[in-house]
Amino acid sequence: MKKSVIALFGIVCAAPVAQATVLQFDGLGTNVSLQDSTKGALVANYGDHVAGPGTGIAQGNGYTPNIGVAFQPDGGNTGGGSGSGGDGWQAYNDSEWSVAQLDGIPANNNFDVVFTPDAGFGVQINSFVFDDYGGYAAGHTFDWQILVGGSPITGGSGVVVNADQNLLVNTGLTSAIDGPVTLRITPTAGAIDDRGIDSVNFDQAVAVPEPAAMSCLVLAGAVGLLRRRA
Repeated sequence: MKKSVIALFGIVCAAPVAQATVLQFDGLGTNVSLQDSTKGALVANYGDHVAGPGTGIAQGNGYTPNIGVAFQPDGGNTGGGSGSGGDGWQAYNDSEWSVAQLDGIPANNNFDVVFTPDAGFGVQINSFVFDDYGGYAAGHTFDWQILVGGSPITGGSGVVVNADQNLLVNTGLTSAIDGPVTLRITPTAGAIDDRGIDSVNFDQAVAVPEPAAMSCLVLAGAVGLLRRRA
């Protein structure tokens, strides 16, 4: 049986979305940290303040030069094959995959992508793809959340990814948020080294100046469905 819950939450109003970036992770290497500057210029601070074309980055309707991006925890991997190194985000590119791999089991079992707008800007996380590595230990289940100030505003529970499936997850957000926003993914079933995300799509917008922002505080329906299989 499936149960669905629709939540309501407040979002600080921002101007219509002006620019967008899609993180595709192509050409970044295999078993490579997405945060460690010693891994090379391509992957150091990948996705952070994207001002133009780059390896593994696709243009939306512009770029996101005023949005910081951080992947937590850092995989800290020195290479040497699937699962070597440790417990966090890694770029993984081969004939099957071009993804950010959710490798290992971090202490809290959460994999976070943190988006931090510069002052005067907002961020809107639109969608991402959860990608199962075909022909290995197929199939996964995961929960996801969008958090603002540490509190979830939307998400999905018990989301099932079938063997070799690329599952598009739309967040349902319709307005930008003018503070740090976290995309949190928590794997709940499946192999710990054949799961990844791809095509992380997010926008930046110019925040509406006060006091206009106060007058356009909106309630948005979080259409992300919280699914539970009984």
